[in-house]
Amino acid sequence: MRLSQAPLFLFAFALAGLLGASPRAAAATPPGDPAAQKQACADASEQGQELRDQGKLLAARERFLACAAEACPAIVRKDCADWLADLDERTPSIVLDARGPAGQDLTDVRVLEGEHVLASSLDGKAISLDPGEHRLRYEWTGAPAVEERIVLREGEHRRRLSVRFVAAAPPAPKTPTPAAPMPRPLPLAPLVLGGVALAGGAAFAGLAVSAQSDYDHLDATCAPRCTADLVDPVRTKLILANVSLGVSVVSLGVATFLWFTRPKGPPGKTPTTAFAIAPLPGGAAAFLGGALPFEGSSRARVITPITPP
Repeated sequence: MRLSQAPLFLFAFALAGLLGASPRAAAATPPGDPAAQKQACADASEQGQELRDQGKLLAARERFLACAAEACPAIVRKDCADWLADLDERTPSIVLDARGPAGQDLTDVRVLEGEHVLASSLDGKAISLDPGEHRLRYEWTGAPAVEERIVLREGEHRRRLSVRFVAAAPPAPKTPTPAAPMPRPLPLAPLVLGGVALAGGAAFAGLAVSAQSDYDHLDATCAPRCTADLVDPVRTKLILANVSLGVSVVSLGVATFLWFTRPKGPPGKTPTTAFAIAPLPGGAAAFLGGALPFEGSSRARVITPITPP
């Protein structure tokens, strides 16, 4: 009885083993369509060649890496591996170096090309770029940014680029506002002398015209036998005319000198000169000085009242 049951037990154990192994066998089956995988490898190979011919070596390298994978057919894998080796030889690279205003090495420098960040800090490692023109911008918190234009050529490996930051210039000092020119007071003496000069000029003109008229009259009537009492008045007018002219010229010169050499006074305290005559009971009062003699003015100066005889 026991021997008859043994084959059944072994058969059941073998059946259970087969049933338990079937899921593992199914899981070991490689997923995906082999035909689709083969087509993807072929597309990556073709795209990599097109990008390489366009000078986009970094993008071409990614495609060659894809078609050089183990899942790709051997012939495609071999071609892509050869192209990848050639591409690595052709792709240029740069090594960035930056120094501060004092010549110290800097690492906390960010380097950008347009909006793309090439390096968030400098670690001395080479950075691969496509051949052609590149515009780099170096940014450091201690100084204004530095911009650089470079042209990379195929096969140019580990080209060293070194920049030096310059400290920002100190702000320009504020230009002081020019002080307002001090006003010059209006002095009394030049005005008085100017009036004297005008009066002297007028007296000279009047006396000269009168003396000339008298001279012409004597020349037409009694010359050359005119008496002294007729000639003396004419001579006196000529002397007074000359004196008036001299007084006018001297007064005008002194007034001009005093006017242009008058001192400057502080702002807001420019003195003024005024002259006024006010009627008073039994006569009049003349005012000469600063402000007009209104009530309470301390600058007024009243001349002695003038009374009629």
